[in-house]
Amino acid sequence: MKLIKLKVGPMDNNCYILASGQGNSLVIDPGAEADTILQAVTSNQLSLRYILLTHGHFDHIGAVREVHQQTGAGIIISQQDAEMLSDPEKNVGARFAQDDNRYNLADIPTERLVNNGDIITLDEINVEVISTPGHTKGSVVFKVDDMLFTGDTLFAGTIGIVTHYGGSLAEEIASVKRLAETLEGDYAVFPGHEKETTLETERRTNPYLGNVSYDDCF
Repeated sequence: MKLIKLKVGPMDNNCYILASGQGNSLVIDPGAEADTILQAVTSNQLSLRYILLTHGHFDHIGAVREVHQQTGAGIIISQQDAEMLSDPEKNVGARFAQDDNRYNLADIPTERLVNNGDIITLDEINVEVISTPGHTKGSVVFKVDDMLFTGDTLFAGTIGIVTHYGGSLAEEIASVKRLAETLEGDYAVFPGHEKETTLETERRTNPYLGNVSYDDCF
């Protein structure tokens, strides 16, 4: 398995491509710059099979339409966040671009709606879906081997904002604490923005996980 990391869009979103040994691939959160994403797929001689979305916000779905149209890759999102794909008010896209079909995917069917514990399989790659509500109602983390793709749920030293549709601070804190407590050992954490971290680092230093006081951090 190969991991390809890309920075896309004006909000510096992290977009990830996982490629199997057979040359098939999936992309996580193609938020912008479809050409950049498609070039990475082509230059690595890959076939893109799936588009995985950690949640439904505009900056994580902005390239979905073009990537899907160019590759036929199936769109996978949580059952709870599926409604956001067709509603620019809920996915916040309407605040930045009116009448922009990048943020209204009502005409594009999803291939699969997932829930906590579901497994997405692509050749030797097994992606476990972990429900982490808080940033949105249906935010999820994708666990692949010793890697966590956390979207806007968990960042280095902090968590995602909860001020948009479906956000809940109580649920967000509960979600990240549950991640830290139920997953044994260490994992590489690949968030939707900013730098990478590890779950063990966050257990020790992130105030929202409850093992360090806010006064120690701020």
